[in-house]
Amino acid sequence: MAIKIPILRTVANLWMLEQSNAEAREISDKAGEIFNQVCVVADRLQKLGNTLSTVSNHYNSTVKAIAGQQGLYGKVERFGQLSSKVNKKLTAMEPSHIDFETERLALAAEPIETD
Repeated sequence: MAIKIPILRTVANLWMLEQSNAEAREISDKAGEIFNQVCVVADRLQKLGNTLSTVSNHYNSTVKAIAGQQGLYGKVERFGQLSSKVNKKLTAMEPSHIDFETERLALAAEPIETD
């Protein structure tokens, strides 16, 4: 009977070790999945930031073409004074100065190298 107890303890220890290894593998798998999902979201955010920056640049250049010093507003302003049919006022337009942190997004999208 004395021989069975050490054998049972060894088997129990091996079983606990195997269970710990299985849990460690599961944690590693889940961590990899989460990391990959964060990379996908960061990549999408970076693309969105680049798109917003492009849209902002297009908006600003259009505003400058309309309301800038040599823009369309200046060329049609006199029409408002000359015509009796004018019943609207030109809306004041200013370029938008939106600051998108695309550099920080780029850092978030880059995979982190591990040793």
